[in-house]
Amino acid sequence: VIVERISEEANRSQELMEYFEQTGIRPGATITVTEVAEYAGTMSVSMGKKPFSLGTKAAAMVWVVPHNP
Repeated sequence: VIVERISEEANRSQELMEYFEQTGIRPGATITVTEVAEYAGTMSVSMGKKPFSLGTKAAAMVWVVPHNP
């Protein structure tokens, strides 16, 4: 997916925005979702070769569109 925008609610959380900055989640970034573990409330994602985890609550604050290469 391609990040279209970060919600206003996320922008109110400095800690969450710092995490997004560290991981590279910003408008225009391409993210690959590799696994969704709804039972744990997490998802495994990657940007290039950089894998990381993202909570589903945090992910809900990232608006995305499909990536069609």
